[in-house]
Amino acid sequence: ILEERLEIILITPEGAIDHVAMPITRTDMVNKVGELQKKLKNSALDPTEPAGDLYDWLIRPIEEQLSAQGVENIIYLPDSVLRYVPLATLHDGEHFLVEKMQSHNITAAQVHDLLRKDTSPLSVLAGAFIDSSTNHTVQVGPQSFNFQGLSAAEQEIEYLQKMVPDTEVWLNDAFGIEETLAAVGGRRILHLATHAKFVPGQPEESFILFGDGGTVNIQDIRDWKLPGVDLVVLSACQTASSFEGEGKEILGLGFQLRQTGAASAIASLWTVDDTSTAALMTQFYAA
Repeated sequence: ILEERLEIILITPEGAIDHVAMPITRTDMVNKVGELQKKLKNSALDPTEPAGDLYDWLIRPIEEQLSAQGVENIIYLPDSVLRYVPLATLHDGEHFLVEKMQSHNITAAQVHDLLRKDTSPLSVLAGAFIDSSTNHTVQVGPQSFNFQGLSAAEQEIEYLQKMVPDTEVWLNDAFGIEETLAAVGGRRILHLATHAKFVPGQPEESFILFGDGGTVNIQDIRDWKLPGVDLVVLSACQTASSFEGEGKEILGLGFQLRQTGAASAIASLWTVDDTSTAALMTQFYAA
């Protein structure tokens, strides 16, 4: 994203490099992403107009090439505020992109074969902060964040145990940092049904909250060792609404999780009700 234009760099399956310049200013991009974020956070608002504009800016210029190549999956390295918008949410006027193809956001850490499928049985270590009568306060510089237990996460974990019998669960006070990391060995998925916060402007202070009130920030995560973990799921996290950090907090968290040895991560980019999150996670693991 440059001050007066957007540069789209496309690398085809054959390795050919092409680029398209779009006359979209940085200001226009920031405003459009902000509009989409606002509408995605409010279920009473229709996000398709800003999602359609972003589709026209990002996908429409390369649509013909994608079709000619038979592309089914876009591996996407977004810049600046585009880190706040998954390609899946873009809309072509009739369909969201997620209805037509897959997309993977990547960091510069490392790229493995994204089509690799592990045939070993699923195994999960799940930690959850479900006690809604408990509040934890986290202080980040002058900012204070207050978090209540996620009551719907209890149902989320129960469904997870039914779908993946080999699931070990740690709840509330038992869900601590050291206990969780000690138990993750040999598990393919680390599922954290708890709060996390991306902090724009202070990306290194972005954090994950554990059930006992402990937190880890991006700097702490770099010391984790998660070899053999296919996926880390943060099922109740969110970004802040400000774009002050240009998505560096998201990039940092994704990068550090990849550096631990974990192959991929899933995180929420806007506020979602925990009941909806539980429903989404149930369908995700069922598939």
